[in-house]
Amino acid sequence: IGDATVTLYDAGHVLGSAMVRIEIPETFSILYTGDLNLGGTRTLSGADTDIPPTDYVIIESTYGGDGDAHPARKKVERKFIFDVRETVSRGGKVVIPCFALGRAQEVLLTLLAHIDSGSLPPTPIFVDGMIVTINRIYSLYWSWLRPELQRKVRLSKRSPFDHELVEEVRDREEILEITEPYIVVTTSGMLQGGPVVDYLRGLAGDSRNLIYLTGYQVRGTRGRALLEGQRRLALDDGEETEVKARVEFAEFSAHSDQSGLIAFLSHIPGVREVFVVHGEPEKSRQLSVKLESRGTLSYVPRVGERVTLRA
Repeated sequence: IGDATVTLYDAGHVLGSAMVRIEIPETFSILYTGDLNLGGTRTLSGADTDIPPTDYVIIESTYGGDGDAHPARKKVERKFIFDVRETVSRGGKVVIPCFALGRAQEVLLTLLAHIDSGSLPPTPIFVDGMIVTINRIYSLYWSWLRPELQRKVRLSKRSPFDHELVEEVRDREEILEITEPYIVVTTSGMLQGGPVVDYLRGLAGDSRNLIYLTGYQVRGTRGRALLEGQRRLALDDGEETEVKARVEFAEFSAHSDQSGLIAFLSHIPGVREVFVVHGEPEKSRQLSVKLESRGTLSYVPRVGERVTLRA
């Protein structure tokens, strides 16, 4: 673009997510990370770290707070599968609200891996909402998935979500009438709309069932209310439902925590200043303070503020 060179790097967050690096010769270079995941997941490799010297970095801080240390993924999966197995073994149903892009695919592959290994009994998995469409996109662009998953798709010539136990929902009422245990992976991840509202209405009142939250819950959402212990929820039509189902949370995060963000920055030579954005104000501030304590100039810009970069 003119004299500027724009380079995209894998951000490791969701399928196709990219960091943008802009270099203007004899002026400066800047990297905008967007959402970033250094560690990788079942679906994607971690963010690229082979980035040339860069003057300025704009970095996210969703989990940039001092207390935002993600537990080890194996530990998260172990508890998740234990809870799901316990629920289906006692005749209950599991509702897993998910973000359609990224989180749902991670959850599905986790469930299928444990079913195939025998650590989770064969259980019908129903997929509802926008997840159905996103799964098809993942299947089309399988060459962007992590190498192990690419090999599996290449050998089987099947979508990674093509499994005899996985079924796309066509009639929600029919699913709600099933009496045997099952798992439903559905939108929306924060329970603010979409098919999950129908599943709350139909399944939340049974104490045998389990609602498993798997992503960040913003203040003011139904998901956040459940995490904070509220057990009466107003639904979209104004109707209230009492939640007797067990509520659990698994941190299937697609964002790096504070230590991961700092580790990512340590791979980039020549950084003159870091701008911390995209996070709750206190988390952004804490990440900025931590960077300053490590000798990196850092700043948290206000919303709408303009910052002049020095050549």
